Amino acid sequence: MGDGQAVGFGLGLALGGVFSGTVVWRWGLHAAAILHVVVLAIALWALPVSVDDAAPLGWNTLIRLRKELVQIGALIISTSLALMSYVLGIVTDSDAAKHMRQPLNIVLLSTAPVYGFLTNIAVAVFLSRLEHPMPSRPLRISSDTVAFSDICIHQVTSKNMDEPIEILGQQPTLKIYTQIAVCFSVEDDQSYANITKTLTSGLERLTAGFPWVAGQIINEGASEGNTGIFKIAPLEPTPPLIVKDLREDPSVSSMKDMKTSGFPFAMLDESIVCPRPTLPIDPNLVGKPEPVFITQATFIKGGLVLAFLGHHQVLDGTGQGHLIKLLSKACKGEDFTEEEIATGNLPRHNIIPLLDDFEGGPETDAMIIKPSATPATAPATCSWAYFDFSAASLSALKSLASETVKSGYITTDDALTAFAWQSISRIRANRLSHEAKTKLARAINVRGYMGIPQTFPALIQSMTNNSMAIKDLIERPLGEAASQLRSTVDPAALSFGVRALATLMNQAADKSVFSFTGTLHLDRDLAFSSWAKLDLYEHDFGLGLGKPESVRRPQFTPVESLGYLLPKAPDGSIALAICLRDEDMNGLKKDELWLKYSKYIGK
Repeated sequence: MGDGQAVGFGLGLALGGVFSGTVVWRWGLHAAAILHVVVLAIALWALPVSVDDAAPLGWNTLIRLRKELVQIGALIISTSLALMSYVLGIVTDSDAAKHMRQPLNIVLLSTAPVYGFLTNIAVAVFLSRLEHPMPSRPLRISSDTVAFSDICIHQVTSKNMDEPIEILGQQPTLKIYTQIAVCFSVEDDQSYANITKTLTSGLERLTAGFPWVAGQIINEGASEGNTGIFKIAPLEPTPPLIVKDLREDPSVSSMKDMKTSGFPFAMLDESIVCPRPTLPIDPNLVGKPEPVFITQATFIKGGLVLAFLGHHQVLDGTGQGHLIKLLSKACKGEDFTEEEIATGNLPRHNIIPLLDDFEGGPETDAMIIKPSATPATAPATCSWAYFDFSAASLSALKSLASETVKSGYITTDDALTAFAWQSISRIRANRLSHEAKTKLARAINVRGYMGIPQTFPALIQSMTNNSMAIKDLIERPLGEAASQLRSTVDPAALSFGVRALATLMNQAADKSVFSFTGTLHLDRDLAFSSWAKLDLYEHDFGLGLGKPESVRRPQFTPVESLGYLLPKAPDGSIALAICLRDEDMNGLKKDELWLKYSKYIGK
């Protein structure tokens, strides 16, 4: 834009000289007016398509113009410019002296200072709109087109990062950290000296491209019955980097031992490899800053554990995975593409389009916490465990399920998730009524259904909910269970459901009643997230250590019935991280059908 301003100014001076020496200023103003009409027509044609329209200049796009345009400001500026242009035309006319003595023109000339004042008012109205944005509908943005106007406005309003986070992140229940650990072998001890330097440089480059990653989550306006507004605010020049050298600590497992044992939970506890816990349970952290993104490098004998922590209010698994990819590029000194910069800095507060009229319904019932009719019981003793599914096992499960798929298709994720749901429910049937309902809540990345780039690092997810009687679930063929899971991944339904939830949250002062897993009964239900598509095994961060040996979710406070499908390894295997009460876990470890396809990764 700087070059454009200079060239435009110089061109304007040159044309001004030509016009003043030939056809005078009047025709220059006429030419400018004609060009403005052409530019206006092009601008209207180039307006980004609304999420509700299929073509440019659709009805919903025009409605957005009427609702979201600062109309009073546009009217003031247009009127002021028109009057000033008229006055300039009068004073440059060959009969200027005569025309200037006409009463109307005398009035216009004498009120010229008012024009500037009115323009200032229009600018003030525009800035006020930026400070108090409307819950407007976002633009439809594909991977190769980004709304330039949104980027410009975002850069103006985010210099101090004082922007509300995405509406889904306004759930106080998401004040947690998602931890992802990437494990490397270190053959030469001299390599450790370069690790800190490379990571520090990478975080600096990452922050230069995406300033918000160095911020913190703050809350403004919270009071009784009102959870306030969560925002990203400045914190440090770069995201925190913690380095722990535990090579001489005998209580910490070596890389050799981890590889031999299959990188189990017990060897990767969050208290060792992470700077803070997943859940907000540490009293020493009360009142302390909550960084958006944290990195810890833990040096162990013969290896390195890189742990990345993303604040869940602003990053889901997909978003965090992409942010880690960007950090790897930065550590290697690679430039970010224009698309990465653009999509990585999109406005957050209005990225989810709200519905015009929605007051609740089945689309949102499962995500609203309801008072329990029975007293809460003491939580069962639970533990985390990994079960590894080889590429051959995954292929066999997919083939088995496909035999009984009556229509449509299923994915490997569908087959594996359905197999886990059936198997765990079969174990639980020993302590629960066979007629009891069991529910599977499954996290879904909805970026593609909302017209949002897959490379937007934020919290853009929803949950599908599948429910049936335990007896029906464990007796039906695997393919039918997998097909039911696939049937709930409906783009139109998910898109509407996300917008419905966002609309209700936008209307509510107290957002603590909302939760993605609000109605689950953890003694019999399951909540699953799949990171299988995250390409974390491909990132070497320029450390000279090669590709990762393993990617794991560090062990954290047990949360019954929570499960993760970890990123697919280079050999095609996928590890399932699952937390179950001891009775169910022991039963699963002994279940013959389960062990036919999986391998327990023990201590």
